[in-house]
Amino acid sequence: DEHGNSPLHWATIRGYLDIVRYLVDRGAQLDLQDKNGNTPLHQATIRGYFSIVKYLGDKGAKLDLQDENGNSPLHQAEIRGNLVIVKYMGDKGAQLN
Repeated sequence: DEHGNSPLHWATIRGYLDIVRYLVDRGAQLDLQDKNGNTPLHQATIRGYFSIVKYLGDKGAKLDLQDENGNSPLHQAEIRGNLVIVKYMGDKGAQLN
């Protein structure tokens, strides 16, 4: 769309894990950034969708990509106080710089 959101971004924004799986299984780019630098993983983290965060992380989404403000998905989870996502990302090796 005009903001650079792919179908995978939109499925993530809406919280549709089944559609996220469908798109990823068919080759959707995990780390595509929108105009603000947000990846689908950023979007899932911002909304607290742990099941989508875990799925994308387990599929190999890059954990340390930064948005236009320098925030990684881990930063977004910390800002929102989502300790489940913070722990998962820490366990996966995400860096907090």
